[in-house]
Amino acid sequence: MPALVLDEPAGSALASAAHAAIHAQQRFGHERCVPWGLSESAYAATDHTLAYQYAPQGVARLALRRTPPDELVVAPYATLLAAMFAPGAAVANLRRLEQLQARADMGFIEALDFTPERQTAGSACTPVHAFMSHHQGMALVALANVLLDGAPRRWTMADARWEAVAPLLQERVPREVSRLPAPEPIPHCIRQPALAPAPAVRDIVPGQSALQPTLLMSNGRYSVALRANGAGWSRFAGADVSRWRDDALRDAYGTFFYLRRHTASGRAAPVSLTQHPAPDAQAHYQASFHSDHACLSARWSDLHTCCTVWVSPEDDIELRRVELHNTSAQTMTVDVVSMWEVSLLGSRTDEAHPAFANLFVSADWDGADQALYLVRKPHVDGQDAVHAVHFIAHTNQPLVRVRAQADRAAWLGRNRDAAHPRAHHGAAQPGAAQAHTGLDPVASLCIQITVPAHASVQTTFATAAATQRAALETLVDRYRQPSVIERSTLMSATFAQARQRDWALPGEERQALQTLSTVLALLHSRPEAPTGTATCELSCDRRTLWRFGLSGERPLIVVDIAALHGVRLVHALTQGLRLWTWGALACDVVILNAEPWSYLMPVQMQLLAQRDSYTADVAAAVPARTCGLQVLHLGDLAPLEQATLRRLARVRLSADGRPLSHHVAELVQWHDASLAERTGKSGAGLAPWVDAVAEQPPEGQFDSASGSFRFSVSATRRPSRPWINVLANPDFGAHISEAGAGYSWAGNSRLQQLTAWSNDPVADPGGENFYVQDLHTHEVWNLGAGAGCAETEYGVEHGRGTTTIRHRRGGVEISATWCVDAVQSLKQVRIVLCNLGPRVVHLRTIGTLEWLLGAQRTDRQSVDTAMQRLPGSASAPTDVLLATQCDAHGGWGGSTAFLVLHSDGPAGARLRDWTCDRRELFDARGQRVFPDRLGARAGPGLDPCAAASTSTTLQPGQIHGCVFVLGHAPTRAGALALAGVCLEQGVLAREAMVRQRWAALLDAVVVDTPDPLFNALTNHWLLYQTVACRLWARAGFYQAGGAFGFRDQLQDTLALAVTAPQLLRQQLRLAASRQFVEGDVQHWWHPPGGAGVRTRCSDDLLWLPYAAAHYVQVSGDAALLEESVPFLDGPPLPAGAQDAYYEPQVSAHEASVYEHCARAIDHSLAVGLHGLPLMGSGDWNDGMNHVGDQGRGESVWLGWFLCRLVEDFSPLAQARGDNQRVARWHSAAQGWRAALQGPAWDGQWFKRAFFDDGTALGTHSALECRIDLIAQAWSVLSGVAPPERQQMAMASVARWLVDDAHGLNRLLEPPLQQSVPHAGYIQAYPPGVRENGGQYAHAGVWKLMAQAQLGDADGAFRTFTQLSPAHRWADPQQSPAYGLEPYVMAADVYTHAPYVGRGGWSWYTGAAAWMHRAAIESICGLRVRAGSVCIVPGLPSHWPMATLTLRRNGRTHRFIVCNAQATTELEQALAQGAQRLQAGQWLVLPEAGDASSHVVLQARPHNPPASA
Repeated sequence: MPALVLDEPAGSALASAAHAAIHAQQRFGHERCVPWGLSESAYAATDHTLAYQYAPQGVARLALRRTPPDELVVAPYATLLAAMFAPGAAVANLRRLEQLQARADMGFIEALDFTPERQTAGSACTPVHAFMSHHQGMALVALANVLLDGAPRRWTMADARWEAVAPLLQERVPREVSRLPAPEPIPHCIRQPALAPAPAVRDIVPGQSALQPTLLMSNGRYSVALRANGAGWSRFAGADVSRWRDDALRDAYGTFFYLRRHTASGRAAPVSLTQHPAPDAQAHYQASFHSDHACLSARWSDLHTCCTVWVSPEDDIELRRVELHNTSAQTMTVDVVSMWEVSLLGSRTDEAHPAFANLFVSADWDGADQALYLVRKPHVDGQDAVHAVHFIAHTNQPLVRVRAQADRAAWLGRNRDAAHPRAHHGAAQPGAAQAHTGLDPVASLCIQITVPAHASVQTTFATAAATQRAALETLVDRYRQPSVIERSTLMSATFAQARQRDWALPGEERQALQTLSTVLALLHSRPEAPTGTATCELSCDRRTLWRFGLSGERPLIVVDIAALHGVRLVHALTQGLRLWTWGALACDVVILNAEPWSYLMPVQMQLLAQRDSYTADVAAAVPARTCGLQVLHLGDLAPLEQATLRRLARVRLSADGRPLSHHVAELVQWHDASLAERTGKSGAGLAPWVDAVAEQPPEGQFDSASGSFRFSVSATRRPSRPWINVLANPDFGAHISEAGAGYSWAGNSRLQQLTAWSNDPVADPGGENFYVQDLHTHEVWNLGAGAGCAETEYGVEHGRGTTTIRHRRGGVEISATWCVDAVQSLKQVRIVLCNLGPRVVHLRTIGTLEWLLGAQRTDRQSVDTAMQRLPGSASAPTDVLLATQCDAHGGWGGSTAFLVLHSDGPAGARLRDWTCDRRELFDARGQRVFPDRLGARAGPGLDPCAAASTSTTLQPGQIHGCVFVLGHAPTRAGALALAGVCLEQGVLAREAMVRQRWAALLDAVVVDTPDPLFNALTNHWLLYQTVACRLWARAGFYQAGGAFGFRDQLQDTLALAVTAPQLLRQQLRLAASRQFVEGDVQHWWHPPGGAGVRTRCSDDLLWLPYAAAHYVQVSGDAALLEESVPFLDGPPLPAGAQDAYYEPQVSAHEASVYEHCARAIDHSLAVGLHGLPLMGSGDWNDGMNHVGDQGRGESVWLGWFLCRLVEDFSPLAQARGDNQRVARWHSAAQGWRAALQGPAWDGQWFKRAFFDDGTALGTHSALECRIDLIAQAWSVLSGVAPPERQQMAMASVARWLVDDAHGLNRLLEPPLQQSVPHAGYIQAYPPGVRENGGQYAHAGVWKLMAQAQLGDADGAFRTFTQLSPAHRWADPQQSPAYGLEPYVMAADVYTHAPYVGRGGWSWYTGAAAWMHRAAIESICGLRVRAGSVCIVPGLPSHWPMATLTLRRNGRTHRFIVCNAQATTELEQALAQGAQRLQAGQWLVLPEAGDASSHVVLQARPHNPPASA
């Protein structure tokens, strides 16, 4: 640089130094095969303003300050300066630079950056397109010196002051001069010989390592996480755009692309372009991670594919460019299919109840833009709509056709998974149309494309999200322009460089953080110190972390530090927190400082400084996605807090001075060692998928004696959704479907799932599965008709308390029977193998349980497993696989589940083949495998499971049996004790006891009518459903709440007043204990702790006095009303709040059950402007939660209900002398009656309600919800409305709400969609779905009862058949659409296109109890009052007679009901000794003897009975 303006004579020290420097530069460039000329300059990285960054660059041999060894930036201006000394060499170097695009229109640019980590798309260098004035100025002066004979030097040296010192420039080179030293080696203390320098591009072979990295791509709002196997997620604004589940072994969620080839014989099965989820054995998969994008490639012999994924930094959109390169000499036609499961919701909420979450997603297709639009309508206050679009942005080859699919059932197919999808798409639609989601949405586009020989085609798919549809339409228009797509790639790379500079992460640390991202995103097995035999029952309670601001629910990294040399590791993790916050991977890092207490505390000071710096950096980030950094001193933590942190940590690190990359390398090595061990074992996969589509529902029938429903399942006939059985006792239960899949729970079916509840009616994966393996062929198949089933017909029998599945494969007949113990927390699966063939067979029976022991998949992280041998006789010890929940936060700490396997033969209950390590059951491709020998692994930190098998050899005609027993106890000791005795009873004896228990309950009232379907439901299934599912399990396939609903189980047990009054009595006491001192109640609560929701719902509390009055009336047990029950204490709801979830305290204040009931009525006397009861935040219809949420809305239905309640309960109050209350209630009822006859009447029917502003709901002038069913039905059931208005109201029901063509009774019509005022979350449901105009069976039964009360027996029976699942299944027109179990009630049936006649949610519905009451009371006419009975029959006219048998207190009473025209049947009954009983005549049962027979003649119209 001095030579620009000063003379440097030849041979002088300055000139010689310049020549030496040029020589060093040339040598440096030659060694690295790049042009020479390094000097300080800008380089190819920018800050957030896109300004290039500047740094010293140079040759290390010349530098006083060394440049990082991987930095390589060539600045052309340095060559121009060198031209003053070596012009020929300079010109040659400039020409080389020009060839590398270093020369632009205005001259040479600032630099060429050859630094490897800053290269994109495989380029050797990156131009730095900038012109810096001082560098350009120096270059111009240098050129002037060369071209103008040193003119600038002459001008400078002409100055007298410079001329005076010119002799100094003549200094010669000294005779002895130190040689330039070689660069100092890297100090040993920071040398990393075990790790090679990380390249800028990370190449990965999926499955090669057990712990593979996750690349996060984001713009701070829209984020994508991607692994080399293709799995990951997309997130926007706190919601998962694509569904995601925490399952590291399957890892089958994300946006995937499938390839389906067209061949001469048709279309081949689809395979994925990535290793997950549907790998092709003929393909080689690879991935490369760049700083801003990922490339996922697959290679076949004739085809290469590459999917490039990136996120636009400017818009909330991800782009995936799929390139197909045909390497063959033949043109090929293929389908490229994209697929992601739609969530648009937070992952925890989605996992809790996906079937419910799916209801609020709708889709439509824009064929012109080739775009599939999706939206989630908000259904919770404060929730915003989330919109998404999936579209084809660009293709460079004309597409043959484009089709879309939004229905996951059509895409996937029943009992399939993402590895074996049906991949069905409908016909191409060129215009705009609604895309039906099937209420289970998926986003899938299928393009058919022709790829010429030796040619490539590219198609870019895009997914975007926004809070407004218009924003998405703008993005679709914008990104269908190729220039915009290209800009997004460039901007993505530019912003990535800026981030890398800001975070200043070395390559090794960056890769370590990518690996840690995987550990944080997915729960993996963790290295744990051996715990010996110590119990973990009290070793963890995440509630202890709450005082530190740690929820315990987010992934945790815990770091132990005690010295300053560990701060480096903390710094790297702090940078990781910035990455994870940016990438929407929320987690917490906890630093445990064990530094001794002192005045200075240098470690603590540095840690706090880092924490404060990080907190300031992320202050503007969205709190929900901001990662936390906590610095805690070990001395401030209690032992339980320390143990909890270490137990819940996904990763535990010791800050010992080593860099993060070394710690992560150790973790990877630990996982890889286990993978290598598993990979070295031989094993087998599941049976190949049967490629057939089931177009018809199964054929089946009810067993007339037992009521069991038997049906057959095959490849072409299977249910469109699971047909399950609920097996339960009060403390324990399980589901089992025809697929052989299910789950189990203990105590609470929601919070204490022993194995996972899937709530997936399409795949029905289940958390428990059983298999058989042929040891000769090594083939494995499912015991049920689900995934991996045999190519044969399966026979399924669901009965009261048991389920049996049978099939025959080859010469072997196999049956499996599931049952839950009548009393104990035990479930057994009894498997019998029978060799009916002529040859010897060798078989292996395998059972697999994936432990959860909680409510969310992440709860399994605190589950410890063990195998323990229980002492017994020398020949019969029992081996037990244990799983203990060590986290006490949910009230289940220490609870232990176990599995015992007992096999016929000498082995007995000894386990010879078992594991508790779920990793053994999956290969690197995410596919289930069955090792020839399980690894006998158990302990803490594993991904927990219980897998065990037993093998047998069967001679022709020989039978072999085994039984798997799953049990649970609140403690480990209790579980061991129960396991020790679980086999004592005998498996057949247990099944017999279960059947006896159900017979004792269900045979108390038995009917025999001309309709066998009516008999099967009434005698066997309705009460079974009520007790097993509603009362004990509180879980069905579509809803597993686990909680008690205050009104729900009270209504359920009303149906037990005759058959099991003790259960109604227990429920009344339980419900009374959930009432607050103020009189309101918990809407629902979770046992055992009682945490639940306090609401402003107006009808909950009133079901307590209603049920109490019914109980006393039927049983005569008025003593219940005197029993004392405590209230609850808890904070009242704040003004404006609709509900609050918390765990209340048991109050010191107690009162009689009567006082609880009376206080509920007292609490409900307030009225609104029209004189009707206040609706609050919903009455019976929860979805109308905005009608009266401001405290002024009124409910017509509640008016009818209160009038009936006051009429029924007042006699009980009068009997106690509580006359003031009675007077107050009657006065209120008089006002209600007046309002019901006045403003509530709409001319032809009764209105439903009045909004807070006085607007009527359910009026003829409305556009939506003109008429509502329950307001009409209860005008009859209450007995308050004038008879003529009752008739008019029910006639309006028949006209406007009944769809005779499809056999449907709508709850309301038209459905609510755009109603103003807004009625509530009911409007978020699709039209005709659930309460929004669907056939809601609960209300439909009330209609049936109202028809019967009006004397319309034929109409009542017709409604029964419309509500009955058995009759709907038996109708060949209705059955295919209905799809649900024929033997249990569905809560709802959908009434509007495209789902007309489709069943909604089965099993978990209060309609079963009401349906039983309607069958027994309204149709067969049974009335019971305190030991007396009368019959008021309402038989349909086509029934000549029906028989009702009542077993009560050891006596049997038979009632033969004859229709008026059935004279022959009447005479036969009298001839057989039956005594005539008038309809409505009361019979005192004790006076009738131990056995009696009576005949009742039905008269029309019938009259209500006189009082007993």
